Amino acid sequence: GVFFTASLLVYFFLCSGDFSAVLVFASMSRLLGFGILNLKIWTTKKATGISTKTLQLYCLVFLVHNFIILVEDTYIPYDDSATMFYNAIGIMSLVLAASALYAINGPFKQTDQEGTDNFGEWHVPSGYGALYIVVPCFITSLVFHPQLAEIYGIDILFAFTMYVECVAILPQLHMFQKKIKGRVEMLTAHFVFALGLSRVLEFTFWYFGYVLFESKSGSHATGYLCLFSQVMQILLMLDFFWYYCMAVKNDMPLILPSTHHRPHVV
Repeated sequence: GVFFTASLLVYFFLCSGDFSAVLVFASMSRLLGFGILNLKIWTTKKATGISTKTLQLYCLVFLVHNFIILVEDTYIPYDDSATMFYNAIGIMSLVLAASALYAINGPFKQTDQEGTDNFGEWHVPSGYGALYIVVPCFITSLVFHPQLAEIYGIDILFAFTMYVECVAILPQLHMFQKKIKGRVEMLTAHFVFALGLSRVLEFTFWYFGYVLFESKSGSHATGYLCLFSQVMQILLMLDFFWYYCMAVKNDMPLILPSTHHRPHVV
């Protein structure tokens, strides 16, 4: 209810009813998710069930994104008041993501479940599995990127952050699958759901706005790839959305399918 009310206020008073408000809503959902995550970690003093790799990827996304909006205004909402709000959300998201990453690798490291956070750890040092996401996304962004910014390289960086964010949740979902009992703490579930909701909102915007990525030659390949990558994350999270909604509806603990148990909600 609070998020919905805040969204309406942003839409009418900051974004002047412009459709770019959907991007602001998406950033608000991400911020809410990382706020919940910090609440979970710092109040319980535990980092159980949280993927370090997902946090590393989001920190990278937020860091690069904040750099982009610092030097170029192409990829931000048009309304001045909405722009300031959007930029503030970007900075706060980076701070909260970095705070959670610090907590997992610092004071609460002894509670980190490293054994199940092993996404991509194949022929790379332990803890560097996120490279299997970063490197392919960077290579893809070199080939498929919009051509809107005036400063060289900004379009590539924007495409890079977009591609990485679309798959940054994979290590977290992989960790859920590896949990022996499949039980997910509800605050962690709220965090992941907020990130998923953010992706749905961004897909809604780019479904109508992908034509902005048209190349000088008239190709829509980058726009199509943008939509495809976001659809893939939504599809990967469909089962999580289902079990999450059932758990919230029934006021029950969330049990996800795992490699050790058949799927069910109790």
